[in-house]
Amino acid sequence: MLDVLHTNTIRILKFAFVIICYTGAFSVSAQTLTEAEKPAAPEKGLTFALNPIPSDNNIGTAFASCSGNTTSRKKCNPYQGDTVCSVELPVLCFKDINEPVPTMMRKQQYWSGGIIATTPEVAGSKFETIDMANRFCAAQFGKEWRIASFHDGGGWAIAAYGNVSNHKKRAWIDIKDQPKGTCWSR
Repeated sequence: MLDVLHTNTIRILKFAFVIICYTGAFSVSAQTLTEAEKPAAPEKGLTFALNPIPSDNNIGTAFASCSGNTTSRKKCNPYQGDTVCSVELPVLCFKDINEPVPTMMRKQQYWSGGIIATTPEVAGSKFETIDMANRFCAAQFGKEWRIASFHDGGGWAIAAYGNVSNHKKRAWIDIKDQPKGTCWSR
């Protein structure tokens, strides 16, 4: 008798559930958000890994690149940025001095003809425009300095005179032709 009662109770509950779902009183469907309702992804900017080049016979060169020789092997993303703009990192600054490639240098294809240096750490979101980033570099190192660009070394890396000895860090850089690749506007 209990088995029949139990079976009938389950049938009634199933029927009631179907009626409730059919009338829309209960919905199991997933809610989809419109584009305007979705939370905005944090803005990201472009960074390079900092690498001294000790094997170049101490000629005073430094190297910064998309992936670098860091243990994390993080890659850069020049198209959408790779680091959230609120992160504090040094800024990679550049001064063009039109120097020829040192003869003893490996990785000559990335030679920029200039000098690179890093600033104290700052959030990329501190700069609303490229001019603000350039002025920050000039305030740190002198009037002919600006933020380094993705293309200063031909793309994906930059070799220059300078000292960027903390090779476990990344640094903010600019890219001129990718508006979504930086934390600032042009």
